[in-house]
Amino acid sequence: MIVKKILLLLFALAAAGNTYLKAQDAGSDAVYLKLTREYTLNSDGSMDYRFIKQQKLLTYRAFHNLYGETFVVTNTKQQKLVVNECNTIMDNGKKIKTPANAFNEVLPGYAANAPAFNDLREMVITHTGLERDAVINLDYTVHSMAGFYPFFMGEEILAEVEPVNELTVRVRVPQGTPLFYTTFNGKMEPGKSTEGNFQVYTWHLSHVAALSTDEFQPSGSEAAPRLSFSTLSDLQKGYDFLTSQEAFKSAATAMMQSFTAQVTASAKTPLEKALKMQDIIVTQLNLTNVPFKATGFRIRTPEKVWLGNYGTLPEKALLLTALLRQAGMDAVPVVITRASLFDDKVATLLNIEEFGVRFNSEESGPVFLSVSSLNSQNLAETMPGRLFIAISSGFPYSITKAESKLATTTIDGNLYFAAGNKMNGDLTVSFTEGFNPWFALTRDNSKVKQYIGGGIRSTDIKQVKSTSVTQSLTTATVTFQKDGALKKDSSFWFFTLPYATNGVESWGIKILPAERTAPLEIPFIANDRVSLSITLPDDMKLFTQETHVDLSNSVGSYRFEIKMEGGKILVTKEISFRKRIINPSDYSSFKVLMDNWNAPGSRQVIFQNR
Repeated sequence: MIVKKILLLLFALAAAGNTYLKAQDAGSDAVYLKLTREYTLNSDGSMDYRFIKQQKLLTYRAFHNLYGETFVVTNTKQQKLVVNECNTIMDNGKKIKTPANAFNEVLPGYAANAPAFNDLREMVITHTGLERDAVINLDYTVHSMAGFYPFFMGEEILAEVEPVNELTVRVRVPQGTPLFYTTFNGKMEPGKSTEGNFQVYTWHLSHVAALSTDEFQPSGSEAAPRLSFSTLSDLQKGYDFLTSQEAFKSAATAMMQSFTAQVTASAKTPLEKALKMQDIIVTQLNLTNVPFKATGFRIRTPEKVWLGNYGTLPEKALLLTALLRQAGMDAVPVVITRASLFDDKVATLLNIEEFGVRFNSEESGPVFLSVSSLNSQNLAETMPGRLFIAISSGFPYSITKAESKLATTTIDGNLYFAAGNKMNGDLTVSFTEGFNPWFALTRDNSKVKQYIGGGIRSTDIKQVKSTSVTQSLTTATVTFQKDGALKKDSSFWFFTLPYATNGVESWGIKILPAERTAPLEIPFIANDRVSLSITLPDDMKLFTQETHVDLSNSVGSYRFEIKMEGGKILVTKEISFRKRIINPSDYSSFKVLMDNWNAPGSRQVIFQNR
């Protein structure tokens, strides 16, 4: 009998262990038993957001690193947080109520050193009684006063980084109030019902798989199922709320004009002047990364931003716009969003991904500037699939879509190795479209040297003989000289092939798993090529075998060739991609190309003494 009980206990433990191992195999640290988000528009114009979760923790990592705390940000003057329930059900069924000292308010880190945002508070809820297989129960409501948000809207990704057994999004509006909604990456119609004076829309999903953790996915969970809703169908009215603010009507002050006039005095073209002003905004003005929603979508005037020496993304965009306009340029702020997540029949400000500035010049046409970094190229060339929406007080919005263009890099070189492990020669490089550092080289064209890496680096380049920099094409010819050009190991000499540091190498795609479940995104459809002619001294010969690899598939092509011709060694390495979004069905083809590109044998040439 005792032996039987022991065996039954062992079987039970094994079954529990198998359940845990299955969760581990699935890559899940936790699972949401239930997850509910509820939005309510009250009849007085105030709004309520309610969040409810039952989350089971499966691993030690879940409560040591991931889900031991919950963070809720509110604006203390316009919003009120109420925690309706917070407790933990331990594995043995014991209920642990979260104590009062587990609720602590702090200033959000992104609001530090920014007095204008001192009304923001972040409630840090520390969950107690955590262990493997414990369940966290959390239910809270954020009440927003009427007028804090310009209109009722919401945006939800219908999946989480952990599996969800039951996922519910519920939207409640007063009867007679229209609700406009759309879903992306899947068609999902809501259930409709009434509760008292409210019309209720409910989206309910069961057994929702976790979002993929694969690297190099389209950012912003672009490929995930998503819900967007609003009580406003006219997007123009949504943008009118922004442009009616005083910040959109304010001009540069005399102090700003005097300072920028000094900084831009040496500029020879409108583009150079604009880039110098951008440098002021990006490098000399602190960026305060307060989410736009946390401010109620409000923007301080350029003067306040200038005097305070800090600003959010929209505030920096309006300040740069004001500076460009006072310099006589046709400038306008732009909001940047994704074309695949845009529906102009559902007005929302929650899909704004970034802010920038557009200005028009006779020499280059429309130019889009970042206010968060010194972009090396026009944003319209480096952000395919994005919409740049120009908004201005008193004018309808206008959209520019960034198309996917072929970006290329080319390096053609003549390399001469001499006795004493020395090397000299010349390289001609060219860059187009997204790979073309037009802005960076307009600021300083001598920096073209920085875009050459591998066995020839910028420090080896002795002279930039000629450079031509335009929006669509940059070409340059450089001469180089290098001592210690080859790395010696025994009787072998190794030379690393040069490459464009702004080309495919800049993507950082090195080690790829055998399989993936999510789409993979590369910045551009692209072509990257290196062609070299190498002349060796009489006492040295090629050790690497002559090679010819030529691959072509549904994603692109790869070519690598080493051959002897006319006493010279000719090396060509080239990769091309004809797709920017690589679906899982094409992933193996992409991996073949990148694995060949990254292979050690394709990155160097080996020589030996005769």
